[in-house]
Parts: sequence; C-alpha cells; structure tokens
Amino acid sequence: MNHSIASGIGALVLLLVLTTPVLAQQRGQGRNAEARLFDPATVELVSGVITRVDSVDSRRGPSTGIHLQLQTNGDTLAVHLGPSWYMEEQAFAPQANDSLSVRGSRVAVRGVPAIIAAEVRHGARALRLRDTQGRPAWRGQRRP
Repeated sequence: MNHSIASGIGALVLLLVLTTPVLAQQRGQGRNAEARLFDPATVELVSGVITRVDSVDSRRGPSTGIHLQLQTNGDTLAVHLGPSWYMEEQAFAPQANDSLSVRGSRVAVRGVPAIIAAEVRHGARALRLRDTQGRPAWRGQRRP
C-alpha cells in the first residue's frame, strides 16, 4: 500500500516537472503576439492622416491597446501602437485628422493589412515603440 502511494506521488511529481515548461510556454503564447508577427524584413515607412483612434480590449487581460486607422496615398492601414497605459505614460495621444509617420512591419492581422509600429513621428516628436526585432519598449515595465 505504501509503495503504491509513493509510486503515485512520484509519477505525479514527474508529470508536473515534465509539463510545467510546456504549460508556461503555452501561457506565454498570448503575450507579445504582435512581437511574433513583427517581421524585420517587412519594415517600411508610411505617412498619412489618422482617420480613427481605437482602444481595443486585450485578449490577455484588463488592458487596452491603441490602434489607428491611417489614410495613406490611396490606402487605409490599421496601425497597432501599443498598450494605452504606455501611450499615456509617454504622453502620446494622437487624434483623428493628425498627420503621422510610422516606421513598422507590414503584416496581416486576421487577414487584414496592418502595420505593427516600431516608431511613430507626430509633429516634431518621435516615439520608439519596439526595437528592430519587434520587442516592445514597454516589455518588463509595470502597468500603473
């Protein structure tokens, strides 16, 4: 009886040791989805006029992300900036009808063309959002 309990506990511990890294990786897959979409080979510079600013609920928690609709020469692009708390912390609040330049990776998000912004220029101000590999500037920072 004691041997079967010890074997059962040993098997459970082994199962936990083997599955914990896999579960942690799966939990992390929702995080930084845009960083995984970011492709340094598709980085380009686009300029245009903001037609809409949206706060988009995160699927990973209570935060929201800031997305823009940018009217360029004959094209309207979704531009993914970053979390609203980071934009507020940077005192960066572009509005509809503002002109904006965006350097970022052109991707398709759910089949829709988009730019994952690495840097935006709004007037004389430049804001870095991601590094050259797409890693967010806010990574590792605490939300207020």
